[in-house]
Amino acid sequence: MSKRPKLDPLKEIADAMKLSAEEWGDNRARSWIWGIVIGWDEKGIDRGNEMERQAKLHHWNDHNVAQLRALHEAFEKLIPTAPELKQEVH
Repeated sequence: MSKRPKLDPLKEIADAMKLSAEEWGDNRARSWIWGIVIGWDEKGIDRGNEMERQAKLHHWNDHNVAQLRALHEAFEKLIPTAPELKQEVH
């Protein structure tokens, strides 16, 4: 009996989002979802301060930004392969 690879639906969602042609930052709701799943403060990717840009665009205050960062951190803890979320999807 062969072992089946462990399925990780949360990572699959993140990968699908990264591969999507969708503009995740232009809409408040989509931007919030991206912030939770991928994070606007992507480590290792130099885009300037994208979180600051999103906050200004969507009128998020400091509490909103802190909440979104905390939600992203909590989401990453749910995914055993969280460091892979930060790598480019091929």
